Amino acid sequence: AHLHPPSGGQGLNISVQDAWNLGWKLAAVLRGAPDALLDTYAEERMTIAAEILKLTKKLHKASSTKRGASTNQLAVNYRGGSLSSGGAALGIMPGDRLPNLALEDGMRVFDRLKATTGGLQISGTAGESIWVRPDGYVAAIGTEVSELLGVIDFQKCCLVSQ
Repeated sequence: AHLHPPSGGQGLNISVQDAWNLGWKLAAVLRGAPDALLDTYAEERMTIAAEILKLTKKLHKASSTKRGASTNQLAVNYRGGSLSSGGAALGIMPGDRLPNLALEDGMRVFDRLKATTGGLQISGTAGESIWVRPDGYVAAIGTEVSELLGVIDFQKCCLVSQ
């Protein structure tokens, strides 16, 4: 749980992101992923929560109503985390929130994610794939997901459609 001054308007945003992060991991564990996957919740979300709390405290003390890149939380990423592996592709790094790209079948990434209970594998142009977590963040970029993610069997527990 997080307590935020209303000046930042961040309480709902961070709570929804926390729920998505923990929700897909709980579902994956119920489908056979190791319990260690749940430990990545604290790794990923606690630092972000601390940063947002600092920001809302600063906004509250300054009585600021200014909004912009620091308050929209679109730059949140999990780069360097244990569930982010591989190199860059299309200007995207593992751990980044995937832009809402158009897919070959005409659907957009977030529409496809809404229609599944898992993540996506998107084939790239140079033989690599982008594996997208159920919460819309890039898990891995590379040719073989098994080489990239040692914590969980992403294909078994989290990948539903391509």
